[in-house]
Amino acid sequence: MPQYGSQQGSLPVVHLRMLVSLGHLKAPLSWAGIITLSSVRQEGIALQARLPNCRLASTTSRGEMSAMSTADGNLSDFFSGRKVHQSALALMPDMDSSLFTAIQSIRRSYDKHYRRWPPHVNIIYPFVPEYEFDAAARVLQKALSSFAVIDDCTMARMGYFEHGRSSCTAWLAPQDARLSDAELRHEEELARPAPHPRIIQLQAACQAAIPHCADLTASFGGRFTPHLSIGQFQDRKSAKDFIDSVDWVAEVFPVRQLYLLARNGPTDPFSVRYIVRLAGGSVTRVEPGTLPSHAGATFADQGLFRLSAGTKNATPPARINPAEVEVDGSLLEGGGQVLRISLALGILLRKRLRISSIRSGRSKPGLQPQHLAGVRLVAEIGRSSVEGANLGSTEVCIHPPLSPSLDASPSPQRHLKADPGTAGSVTLLLQAALPLLAFQAPAQSARPGPRPGAEGVTLTLQGGTTVSHSPSIDYFVHVTAPVLARMGLVVETEVLSRGFFPQGGGQVQVHVSPPLSPLRPLNLTDPGRPQRVLAFATGIVTAGSGADKRLVEGLGDVLGNVLEEVFGGQIAIEYQDNVWRQEPFSGREQEGGGGGGRRQGFASRKRARGRLKREVFHLLLVLESTSGCRLGADMLLEDLRQFQNHTNGKPDGSGDHNGDRHCEKEGEQRRVCTELASTLRKCQAAGACVDEHTLDQLVMYMALAQGTSRVLGPPRSFLSSNHVATAIRITEQLLGVSFKMWSDKSDGPLTVEIAQGHAFTPET
Repeated sequence: MPQYGSQQGSLPVVHLRMLVSLGHLKAPLSWAGIITLSSVRQEGIALQARLPNCRLASTTSRGEMSAMSTADGNLSDFFSGRKVHQSALALMPDMDSSLFTAIQSIRRSYDKHYRRWPPHVNIIYPFVPEYEFDAAARVLQKALSSFAVIDDCTMARMGYFEHGRSSCTAWLAPQDARLSDAELRHEEELARPAPHPRIIQLQAACQAAIPHCADLTASFGGRFTPHLSIGQFQDRKSAKDFIDSVDWVAEVFPVRQLYLLARNGPTDPFSVRYIVRLAGGSVTRVEPGTLPSHAGATFADQGLFRLSAGTKNATPPARINPAEVEVDGSLLEGGGQVLRISLALGILLRKRLRISSIRSGRSKPGLQPQHLAGVRLVAEIGRSSVEGANLGSTEVCIHPPLSPSLDASPSPQRHLKADPGTAGSVTLLLQAALPLLAFQAPAQSARPGPRPGAEGVTLTLQGGTTVSHSPSIDYFVHVTAPVLARMGLVVETEVLSRGFFPQGGGQVQVHVSPPLSPLRPLNLTDPGRPQRVLAFATGIVTAGSGADKRLVEGLGDVLGNVLEEVFGGQIAIEYQDNVWRQEPFSGREQEGGGGGGRRQGFASRKRARGRLKREVFHLLLVLESTSGCRLGADMLLEDLRQFQNHTNGKPDGSGDHNGDRHCEKEGEQRRVCTELASTLRKCQAAGACVDEHTLDQLVMYMALAQGTSRVLGPPRSFLSSNHVATAIRITEQLLGVSFKMWSDKSDGPLTVEIAQGHAFTPET
């Protein structure tokens, strides 16, 4: 191989590129002279990327650049004098240590720079450009050749900096482990970190070696203030509350080496490029994506930390849970239910969750607007950070706060709002948020039971109040909420406006009064006898239309007759007609002046019909028994065009025989009422105390309650989905409880039992 290193002259850029491509310049360059490149700056940058042991000097007046060897000579002379915010010289905890694990578990929830920076203490920042790292590493190695390892350093004290009135940064300070209790108390009174004196000496030695990078000392009035940032907060009180809430255990922080960190661009994360060991140790260049084996961990290409097997077994400080729980979003039912239960329990238990394969089996996998609104809502309620909250995302990571005191509202009353911007179900949004609203603040009294009228959280939800593939808001109010009240959870709901597919626009206000003790166990094993039926008709029809005449008009009378027939005797009935009748298209807007009357009339008619809302009809029946159990059954008809055919499209129904219209009308109403009433009767006769839609919602609350809960649901043959089994699997995984589910006979009720609930309170 030619000895190109001995040349003293200049080489054209293309020649150097050829040498690099042929592999002739893999070894560090050893020439002492300067290679002049007849090239513009872009060519020099391309060469610098290929020759990591060379630096590019400043551009000369003739537009030329030079590359200087860092293999010998006075290395400090090769610094260009530049300093950039894309690089840093820092200390870091060993990645296989419990200190690293504990710090990361805090930063994940509170530090907005968690993804950008590893846990670090800056020694010099900003630092030299990355293309000068080789020279910098060797300069530092020489300057620190006699600097002994610091083995008596600990991360023992938390504090915070104030940045004006609206921002605070919480930190850990590296301290001398040999300090007495009196000295520690004195340092805790200081408003700034009181660091280990040898770290001050270490920083001074590094800065003397690279003197043009002195921003850290300049920014603190000439005094170096080493600290490891762990979170940002809005004000002093929030920072103090955070520090008081974490039972931090002092961890050893041995200082044996320095790390040269860099990132490629302004949005890329920092990663280790060089390691300089103290006391005359070696210099190691770190290949992209890896760290030396002694570090016990690797940086992924995107800069995320992957803990080693040894780290997973490390014991973190109290009340810090570094483990990240993986939840399979495609489990069993594989829909939004997995997401809702996982998010609620993860935040309540302060567990970091990674939910993958979200709705992977659906025709439109990933987060849809309603799911996305739910993710953002629970993150807001639980003061949690979230990753992957994007439309269509199939993976979400949630990082809740570490302490229950941070879940409490800073004011007695909190008002929250969620709007998916579509006709997405408000009831499904409420399902995700309700467990968090129930336990949003520590109880103020030991008195058991609910706190009617007490301070709580008010939530306003917008979207669809009655849409397909989800319980209606009326179902929640009249079926699910009364059962939750038995457990001590009081939910007050007011429907301000109704919304249907596709317009949406419904608005519901929910007020939750937190229970003052763990939820009471639920024992629903006596179905009782049928006592009363509550009926609620909702929807939108055009006044006088076929849908109005054949579905809504006189429905109460038909329903009474059907219920008497199905239940074999008189039964109390309460019927509410909440159907909105919109004004029909009158035809007057067809009239238009001028010669284009026919065309103008058609356009006016089209605009008028465009203002009419799509017709929809919903009927909910609720069967209440003598034992207080409630069963629900409903039917939603979203396409009512079929009913217009029987009136020839005329609002008054002219053209039909009155007798035929009466038979068709009563026949349609009777069909709907009979189907719903028969469903309730069969479910109640089988011994069920709740229907399947309430049963799957109760699973999580039974697990959170204290003691033994047992509920009788409908027979297995009545179940239309895997929602119950899915709720049990996810709840068992996250809460560590155990459910039993069985039937004594094939057509008998399905028993769901938990022998010992979690007895959850915000303090647990």
